[in-house]
Amino acid sequence: KCLVLDLDNTLWGGVIGDDDLEGINLDPNDAVGEAYLQFQRYTKLLKERGVLLAVCSKNEKEIAKLPFQKHPNMVLNLDDISCFIANWHDKHNNIREIANSLNIGLDSIVFFDDNPVEREMISETLPEVSVVSVPEDPAYFVRVLELEMHFDWAQLSIEDISRSSSIVSNKKRESLEKISHNYDDYLRNLQISAKMGEVSSIEFPRFVQLINKTNQFNLRTKRYTLAEVEDMQKDKKNYNLIAVSLKDKFSDYGIIAGLIIRKINNKAFIDTWVMSCRVFSRNIEQATFNYMIEIMKKWRCDEIVGEYLPTRKNKVVQNLYADLGFNVLKEKNENSVIG
Repeated sequence: KCLVLDLDNTLWGGVIGDDDLEGINLDPNDAVGEAYLQFQRYTKLLKERGVLLAVCSKNEKEIAKLPFQKHPNMVLNLDDISCFIANWHDKHNNIREIANSLNIGLDSIVFFDDNPVEREMISETLPEVSVVSVPEDPAYFVRVLELEMHFDWAQLSIEDISRSSSIVSNKKRESLEKISHNYDDYLRNLQISAKMGEVSSIEFPRFVQLINKTNQFNLRTKRYTLAEVEDMQKDKKNYNLIAVSLKDKFSDYGIIAGLIIRKINNKAFIDTWVMSCRVFSRNIEQATFNYMIEIMKKWRCDEIVGEYLPTRKNKVVQNLYADLGFNVLKEKNENSVIG
């Protein structure tokens, strides 16, 4: 899942703290410089396959970032790095911090460092971490990493491929939240844009996946087969299937919520309402509810009715209908809440 990289004499030739930006070797016309560039290209390809890239370097952080920010020949940029740690602490402590920051186990980490002393230290203190036997000649960096086959996966999902960019985007959001005056200010600065409408044929597979995999923001946790959802979609008179897509200034989330609204006499019943945990606390619920009201008006319904069926995992939405202004009625068995 994660390749942890040293910097000096690993991603470039030389020591950035001593040689400065002009002195490190990333020269495509030099055999050594080209070897480092080739290694960067390879790590970039790994990142595009879903491998998280992290930096663990004994350096001043701002100096360590300079090549990523200002060197014209750098292949990798800071947005490619999911976690960047540069300080003078022991690397085994920094690798633990990387694992915690990325929410992965130490056994998911592959450590690549040109310094044999650092490699030996990690092997002894963190035996769960896979330590690459880095050769002295950078021309063999790519070859040895390929031969050790740490990232040979039989199958890759879209989620695997997008994991790295998603983590980087989340870190940008965290930084934005820290400098915002309050949470409302933070949400405005995110420049959130939502799109709601009837599920299209292109969105259909993701819609079905969402309603059958979501557990936390799921009011009733009813599962439906693909055929059942297809039948609902065809029945325009009695059903409305809604997909909600979201994007902000950092990324496009795609479909993050799905709803199945069923018309029962003069009532619009919220059969299914699910939302991805990635976008909790973004005020999407109110906007979605407003859209439901428009559907109710088109159907000439008098009421919107929702039901909450508690499970071990969906307590996060137990007060959703009350918060949206529904009149809450509890059934006698108290196994569900109807509004």
